[in-house]
Amino acid sequence: MYPGFSLFAQDLHNIAHQLGSRAQHFAKSSVLLTGCTGFVGRWLTESLLWCNEQANLGMHLHILTRNKKAFLDALPHLEKRTDLSVLEGDILDLGSTRLPDFAYAVLAMNYRNSGMPGWAAHHCTVATLGTEKLFRMAGACGCRAVLVVSSGAVYGVCPLCPDSEVFCEELPSLESRLQESVLYGEGKRFLELFAVSLGQRYNIRVPVARCFAFCGAHLDLNSGNALASFLADILAKREIQIQGDGQTVRSYLYGSDMAVWLLAMLAEGEHGVPCNVGSERAVSLLDLARMCARLTPSCKTVRIQGRAVQGNAPERYVPATQRIRSRLHLQEHVSLEKGLAATLRWFALQKHHG
Repeated sequence: MYPGFSLFAQDLHNIAHQLGSRAQHFAKSSVLLTGCTGFVGRWLTESLLWCNEQANLGMHLHILTRNKKAFLDALPHLEKRTDLSVLEGDILDLGSTRLPDFAYAVLAMNYRNSGMPGWAAHHCTVATLGTEKLFRMAGACGCRAVLVVSSGAVYGVCPLCPDSEVFCEELPSLESRLQESVLYGEGKRFLELFAVSLGQRYNIRVPVARCFAFCGAHLDLNSGNALASFLADILAKREIQIQGDGQTVRSYLYGSDMAVWLLAMLAEGEHGVPCNVGSERAVSLLDLARMCARLTPSCKTVRIQGRAVQGNAPERYVPATQRIRSRLHLQEHVSLEKGLAATLRWFALQKHHG
């Protein structure tokens, strides 16, 4: 790893090489990231800062976060950078946050269920008022593009009245749909449409990235998803536990490929055109667990609990990526095996230095 960066040096080199001349879109400009303090945001942040250094872009990166201290505590090596400003504020209260003019923005919203009674209403408020405030500001400063970071969860939005010749009210009530597994996907779908319509109003290009599952540095091991749980088991030297029957199918795009795809969309993605961002390499959770177990001699046992597990994604959650591959000439460079090995190696290093 290079001083000032938490990602592997090879990953940073690959990102700069694969992004190539597209990085010049960000030369002498300001880029704003909102809702980008987790896995996706950390990869985008370090990717942009690395390209800025290597290509002398003269770019300045601004990150809007509700908790500046928490962000810098997680990434202390970024605190003294002169090409980065970390701004504390809420997208719902942009009027009181002094934001500079920006030419590009990444809009991501990840309000998870807090368990509080008003969570669902707040989720919808952020998607509407927060998005409108950002676009109003973007329009006023001549922003060129806003990349909407959406989710493959939009494909899980089911018709209200399937397999029926007449339209019937859904049962038992709309309150039954105010759960994270439903509202998350519907909220993302609305965000896509609303953002594209605001892009029309303010003459801003709005590409839409429908993100699936990823692996790599900074993966949240407490997120509860299968891969994170498997890696947490390995790092704790426990046997790997599969909560379900292991037949659920997923795919995982490595972080460096994800960063290149998202930045390529920000630079050149078409207005209003959604593109899936993920891997087409499908793998059952049982096979994934076995692959993870083979990465370390300390963990060879995989235990299948066999219990049905309710989650936000369907039994098979794998994207088709022909659109982004053909339109932006992108490809997946890091195999699942290499991506998993790099992810585990990164966390092992963090634990060693930790």
